[in-house]
Amino acid sequence: MTPERVLFRVDTGPQVGLGHLQRCLAVAHALAERGIDSSFAVPDASSVADRVGGFDLVELPGSARPEDVAAAAAGSPVVVDSYAVDGAYLSRLHEEVAALAVIDDRAAFPVAGRLCVNGGANAPSLPYRSASGNTRFLLGTDYTMLGAGFWDAVPRPTADPVSNVLLTLGGSDPHGLGPRLLAALGRLAVAPTITLVVGPYFVRPAALAEAAAGYRQRVVLLEAPPSLAPAMAEADLAVSAAGQSVYELLRLGVPTVALTIAPNQTAGLAALAARGAVIAAGGADDAGIDELVANEVRRLAGDGMRRRTLAETGRALVDGQGARRVAAALAGLRAGSTSGTGRRSSRVSSPRPLP
Repeated sequence: MTPERVLFRVDTGPQVGLGHLQRCLAVAHALAERGIDSSFAVPDASSVADRVGGFDLVELPGSARPEDVAAAAAGSPVVVDSYAVDGAYLSRLHEEVAALAVIDDRAAFPVAGRLCVNGGANAPSLPYRSASGNTRFLLGTDYTMLGAGFWDAVPRPTADPVSNVLLTLGGSDPHGLGPRLLAALGRLAVAPTITLVVGPYFVRPAALAEAAAGYRQRVVLLEAPPSLAPAMAEADLAVSAAGQSVYELLRLGVPTVALTIAPNQTAGLAALAARGAVIAAGGADDAGIDELVANEVRRLAGDGMRRRTLAETGRALVDGQGARRVAAALAGLRAGSTSGTGRRSSRVSSPRPLP
């Protein structure tokens, strides 16, 4: 029997950002297409209430016990997207709930659960194992979970010359890169407009507004938009942290210079760069990263052929249907025995048509 409801247990906050929540929301909207409701259990409900919208929202601390999560699920399947859990926690939760699915980026330990999803470009190369013996693994960019605004979007042709550079660093800016990158791009004057996304967890947004007022270019500040799809659709070139936003940009064919702002982004960015989908500029802690990024932007802005190649490669790699594919897999879960031992697993990393 298809489940009527799915509970997403998701971590959010200044140290975590919005990537976990955004991809779970994407799957929730895809489930809604199938008539399946969703609810969200998060550490701080007030900070994400507007973003979660019409879905039910409950507050559970990141340290919530498996039995607390099971109680909130009330017999529904549970999707866990959190770096705060380990293999032992998932094994206990697997025994407590009707069906467990895990969204995981690291393959740091054997995973218990009926489904494990990693939509990263490097996912098929990671050493995933099942702790419960019945895990189906959905790996690779066919399962990149993008929001509804990206599912059926029609990318526009690559623009020449570049007139709008989008700068997005995710939900927070722990390294203070926003002002530095804005200043470096401003000195180059590669485009008449720079659009900077100010995430909800940015510490000093007022300082960005003050800095933006001093540039020759037009600087547009987007404060915590519910979706980046409209801004990305208007961008001719982008600078992005190497998280969820990079895959959104690839879907829309926006030529992108990417940098890592957390260690867990390094392998994924390397895989995308190896496929020729993005330009990897380095990491947030690299000396002179602002100038490195700006120089890559300058070169890319002056090379229309390379921009077109990046756009075509990105669109071919990410088709935008990952959330729908994951929702189809969740809809196929059946309540029943979740116990199991051994190492059997089903790895699925090749393209799969939607049901």
